[in-house]
Amino acid sequence: MCVFVALYSSYALLLALALLGKLLYDTFVSYDSSALVITLVAMNTLVILALLLQMVYYGSKANDQFLHHRGILLRSQFAVRELACEMATLSSGAHSLHSDADAKQLLQCDQLLHSVIKCLEVEDQTNPVRILGIRANAAVVQSMITLVLGTISTVVNVVYRARVNANA
Repeated sequence: MCVFVALYSSYALLLALALLGKLLYDTFVSYDSSALVITLVAMNTLVILALLLQMVYYGSKANDQFLHHRGILLRSQFAVRELACEMATLSSGAHSLHSDADAKQLLQCDQLLHSVIKCLEVEDQTNPVRILGIRANAAVVQSMITLVLGTISTVVNVVYRARVNANA
């Protein structure tokens, strides 16, 4: 997904640079004010949308890290609980190699992992990365990609029609 966001953003910025070239051409060579205004508005819109797309994408990745780290900690907690069960079955025999201190340490480790997992869940719910007040996630990234592509096609269409009308 990162490659697609980078490609879409770079295409939008490339088109904005092409529009900047057209803007300079219209300003200093052809003096066509209607094409100048259309180009200027289109260029600014594309740059803003491309930058917004990048912000939403990286915000989405930051929000996904909460879930990723939560999963890692849950696996660690499962391993600690598995170890505690093994210790309990081994210590039930006549020749116990493990002390009660080891069992207490495993219990404390399990409780610590549980509290860290809960803190991550609360942090994810209360303070997610937001862009323009909206929680950044994959659905917003897909919507932004659609918006950027729609804007690019509209800009190309409007600039082409303005150019055809100017030549007619």
